[in-house]
Amino acid sequence: MTLTDLRMELKATLEGHKGSDQAITAGKLGVIFGVNERVVRLAIRELRRNHEVILSSGAGYYYPENPQQITEWLAGMRRRLIEDAVTRRDVRV
Repeated sequence: MTLTDLRMELKATLEGHKGSDQAITAGKLGVIFGVNERVVRLAIRELRRNHEVILSSGAGYYYPENPQQITEWLAGMRRRLIEDAVTRRDVRV
């Protein structure tokens, strides 16, 4: 399976996983498609770069059910970016 094929198959599969309660892990997706989790994450990153709105949580990946889920996910991403920046600023070598 090519990476292009994998992206198409992931997109189709994730369309059946709308909302955080329907999230599916990279591990399960890997088993479905016969690839490791890293390959799944890379393919999802490429889908996102091509404007697919694929959200994630500790439970896995999913498409949003409504705009509020996107807003909440973006707020969480923003918080993590700020926390990472503060941590990097405070690290002393």
